Amino acid sequence: LIVYEIPLRTGRPLPLPLLVRLLDLSNVVGIKFTSTDLFKYSLLRKRQPQKLFYYGFDEIYAAAGMLGTEGGIGTTYNLLGRLYVAIDQAVRGGDLRQAKALQMVSQDFVEAVLETGVLPGMKAAFRVIGVDCGP
Repeated sequence: LIVYEIPLRTGRPLPLPLLVRLLDLSNVVGIKFTSTDLFKYSLLRKRQPQKLFYYGFDEIYAAAGMLGTEGGIGTTYNLLGRLYVAIDQAVRGGDLRQAKALQMVSQDFVEAVLETGVLPGMKAAFRVIGVDCGP
């Protein structure tokens, strides 16, 4: 199982001690952390270093990469996978200037998607590459 921490959707962040306890469960392998609270993310990683950590805010993925995320689970990762792989490689390789430049490309795309609405924007983007996701 993967624990999901997404305060934007749930209306409240889960307390750090609760997240630690959830990650202690034997059938939980990791967490999808979708919060801008990167201090909490760091504390959780420090307390649960053996677990997998995936980051959910596409637009600041590089920041989580610098904190050791194993990858991402998010909306634009599906469409821009190569971009996020390049961001990840730049971070892991210590090329923070390149990571920042690539992250800005992600941010421009996320901003455009948010302006049109996430679902309509992503469906339109997928249609452009030949994937029909319906109306």
